This record gives sequence, structure tokens and C-alpha cells, in this order.
Amino acid sequence: MDHRAYLGALDYAVIGITLLIPTIIGLRFRSKKKRDETSKEYLLAGKDMSIFPVIMSITVTMLSGITMLGHPAEIYKYGLQLLLLCVGFPIGTVLSSYIFLPVFFQCDVSTSYEILFMSVVLYAPVLALSAVTDLSLEASIIVFGLVCSFYCAVGGLKAVIWTDVFQACLILSTLIIVYIKGIGEAGGISEIYRKSAESNRLNIFEESLLKRKYYQTKLLSQFWKKWKDNYLLNIRSFHHFPKPSVERNLRVGDVILEGNTKSKFLWNLGRIAKVMQGRDGLVRSCVVKTKTGEFKRPVQLIYLLELSET
Repeated sequence: MDHRAYLGALDYAVIGITLLIPTIIGLRFRSKKKRDETSKEYLLAGKDMSIFPVIMSITVTMLSGITMLGHPAEIYKYGLQLLLLCVGFPIGTVLSSYIFLPVFFQCDVSTSYEILFMSVVLYAPVLALSAVTDLSLEASIIVFGLVCSFYCAVGGLKAVIWTDVFQACLILSTLIIVYIKGIGEAGGISEIYRKSAESNRLNIFEESLLKRKYYQTKLLSQFWKKWKDNYLLNIRSFHHFPKPSVERNLRVGDVILEGNTKSKFLWNLGRIAKVMQGRDGLVRSCVVKTKTGEFKRPVQLIYLLELSET
């Protein structure tokens, strides 16, 4: 018997609009192109983008399909140890911003996206779509791939950034709705924590080195990841900024201590997004349960496919 919940007409309309808007953004920037457009303009957005769309783009890059599907599954299965990522994250970001970011901009270098990483990011939402529709996995990959390739090819990096802005608004609003609805169905925040404590999902600190995730390693891994991956070896997060804007707005200390209201808002938005990611797994653990009480495949991303409502 098929227990999957299939999408309705409204759901398909939302998916269609979500795919249509990036296409329109790509066409818009294609129509604004100049005949003498250089590779710098196309690949680096001319390095004249304002801070708001770029910060939103960076935020949604952190909130990929891997985050939206994998982190809730991790917390649902193993508890709140993943919360420690939020401690190492700002430390690594602050230090790397002061040490590496100015050097990269003085060298005027840029990088391309990692092919293998992007393939995994594409696979996660495709897996979710194929699970609730009659589309095969292959057909879903083709649809998503064509839409993404189209707006990137015709609109360049500016189309990519503004599409990320749209997706950031969509993701953050969806997270808020999930939290509100989930808290209501679970019986309130206190009830969520009570049930989570009973199921041992509030176990942040594990003293045994034999556990699958020792909390010190989680702190250090996120610190090193933000330092190394996002700045030391990967500058995808900031190569499309103009240099003066980077020195003024992306130096984390300036944003926190001396930045204007918009800069502080965007910095705090990133922190909120980091804290929110995956926490809906704790809420959902109080609303839904597995048929057998455990996962058949703990590594699966789409954990709700094997869940039934309580």
C-alpha cells in the first residue's frame, strides 16, 4: 500500500512559480546585457553588487537542500548535538574574515563552484520532488537542471544572486511557517522539550569518545570548516563584491561594531538562519513518528517519507 502524500493543484502551482521566477530573472538580466560585456561582468557580476543581495545569496548558499533535509533528519534521529555547529560557526567566520578575506581581494582572484558539491545540492530537492510526484528521479533532475542552467547561462552571476535572494526569502518564510505550525500541533514549546527529553534528543554533550559525535569535535569541525572551506580554499562567497564594499561591509568586526543598520541586520539574519536550520527536526519529532520506531536507512535525506502522523 502506498502511504505517500501526493501534491495537489496548489502545490504544483507553487513549484511552477518557484521554477518560473528564476527563469524570468535570467531573461531580465539577459535583456540588460551590453554588446561589449566582458567576462568579469558575466562571471563576477561586474563586482558592483550591493551588500543586500550578495549577503542573501551567501545565506541561501548555506541553506541548501542538504541543510533543509539532512539537518532535520540528523536532529530527529540523534538529538541536538548538531546545535554545537552554531558555536564554532561565528568563531571561524570572524577569524577568517579578518585574516584571509582582505588578502584574497588584494590578489584579485576568483573561483568556480565545485562540481561534485553542486551535484549533491541538486540531488536533494530532486529526491524530495520525485517522492511526492509521479515524476521519475531522472525527469526531476532534467527539469531542475534545465531551469538552473538556463537562468545561469542567460543572466550570468547577477541572475544567480537575485535568484538566491528569492530562494532565501522562500526558505526562511517556510522555516518560520513550519515552526509555528509544528509548535501548535505539538502542544507548545514546553511540550516539545518534555517529549524531546523523554526521547533523549536534548543530549548535546556526550563525554564518551566512542560516541558517533563527540561534542568537542563538532565545535572544532565547524570552526575549521568556516575558516578553511569558506575563505581559505573557497572564495565563492565574496568574489563578486567590489573591493571597497568588502573592506567596508564584510569585515565582520566592522559589521558588528561599526556597521550601519543594514549591515547589522544582515549579519544577524545569517546568525538566525544558522540557528534555525535543522531545529525543525526537533519540532517534527514531537508531531510525527516512524512506523517501526527507527529509521530503515539512517543516512537517508528525506526522512519524512518513512514517517506517519501520530
